[in-house]
Amino acid sequence: MFADGNKRTTFILLNSFLEFNGYFLSDSLLPMSDEQQAKLADFMRSVAAGKKSVNAIFDWLKKNVTKSASP
Repeated sequence: MFADGNKRTTFILLNSFLEFNGYFLSDSLLPMSDEQQAKLADFMRSVAAGKKSVNAIFDWLKKNVTKSASP
């Protein structure tokens, strides 16, 4: 169903989940350069392959996610 689009689908779902819960991706990620897209894709592949620890994922989220200023 999502052949060759899993990383994009996961990214969209992450972004939607964050927004629903009052968070958003840092401005440093958007818009993404080709290099940033490649780094994010590599990170997501590593997560999917089980090569990233929960702590590494948590650290990435802390670095790249911001709480919304509005209530």
